[in-house]
Amino acid sequence: MSSSGEASIKIRTLPPEKDRDRPLSFRRELTASALVFASLWLPFGFGALLGRLPAEQPLEPRAAWVLAIANSLALAAWLVQREAPSQARFYPLALGVLPLAHLMLAGSAAVASLDSILYVSVSLYVGLRAAARVLVRNHGSSASTRLSLVLVMLLALPLPLVTTGWGLASAIVIGDITRIFHPVPARRGEERLTEFTTRDGLTLRATFWPGLTGAPAVVLAHGRGDGRDRMLGWARALNERGAHVLAYDARAHGVSDGVLTTFADREPGDVVRAAEHLIALSHAEGDDLCAMGESMGGGAVLAALPELRALGLRRAVLFAPASDYAAIIDGSLPGAPVLPLTHGMMFVISRGLGFRSPTELRPVEALSEVPDVEVLVIHGRDDSTVPPDLTERMAADHPNVTARWMDGVGHDGLAIRVLEQDDLRRAVTHFLAVD
Repeated sequence: MSSSGEASIKIRTLPPEKDRDRPLSFRRELTASALVFASLWLPFGFGALLGRLPAEQPLEPRAAWVLAIANSLALAAWLVQREAPSQARFYPLALGVLPLAHLMLAGSAAVASLDSILYVSVSLYVGLRAAARVLVRNHGSSASTRLSLVLVMLLALPLPLVTTGWGLASAIVIGDITRIFHPVPARRGEERLTEFTTRDGLTLRATFWPGLTGAPAVVLAHGRGDGRDRMLGWARALNERGAHVLAYDARAHGVSDGVLTTFADREPGDVVRAAEHLIALSHAEGDDLCAMGESMGGGAVLAALPELRALGLRRAVLFAPASDYAAIIDGSLPGAPVLPLTHGMMFVISRGLGFRSPTELRPVEALSEVPDVEVLVIHGRDDSTVPPDLTERMAADHPNVTARWMDGVGHDGLAIRVLEQDDLRRAVTHFLAVD
């Protein structure tokens, strides 16, 4: 009561709505960021702790689980970040139903690609938005504080997510998308379609060209993102000279089975199975077996040389082979701190999916085990994908390796360019003893 006897009314002014929502929004952004962080490290990290799967065990089930869990956590982060609380009813869908739906289609490369793209897109959106909101909230802080926040947010979410996206695109998306550009090549003459089974149960489709009795048998391995049709010119050129030839679609490429490209972890075993299948079809014996590979296929042939030698292989032709994946990756990246972060993330992603990281793959090391196998390597001087100095070092370190060079030529389509150049084509056919 006031002195005048009138009741005093105390009015409390509420803060503006945006100020009242700021603590809630900030907690929401932190929760969303934590969920994205968990989506990176829980499925991939736990998979990495489980280790590389044995060569005879399929990769697809683990990849399906990892992608499903990562996607569910990313979608949950997006829902948490949304302003409408009513969307909480979708949480069970994101955390429960979606993984089950994905796992029902565990062997589908298209589903794995969509999962990968969705996961990286949603996670990057959530991470970048959370970083922006945190920075806006700390707009009045000192410059050093804001810089620290930027570095923490970038190192914690966007940079690892970009590396994860790069890894998933390399291992899953590129091979799947390029399938549509590499259908089964049209047959002519005695060419026939065939197939064989990998050590982990995948079916790889191939084309076989029967040759003359006693002629060499040549297995052809294409590069990443290609198919057996890219080796069609060489297959027919060698077959016209009497050779038995087998060209196949690599795992997760063309019309072959598989979701994951493992670069040179499981692909060398696939080359060996292809060679065994070619020997059975052609009845080749002794020193009649040869191999030809381009880029990733060349690296797979390199890594498989000890086993191929046991089957009788004495000669191999490689076009810009991926002989050292760590060097190839490092050559495409800036230095610290991106390089060690990328190595770590590539290890976690690859091991999480069940195979060795590309940074661990050095196919060139197999050459020391087969000093009696003659290897002809042809490389373009302007190759920006597989550094030419890798081939220079390989030829310098191994007397059984002969290097030939093409000036003004890059990486893509190298095998075709060699086929079109008379002197190099004759050098290859003479080396393989099919001239």
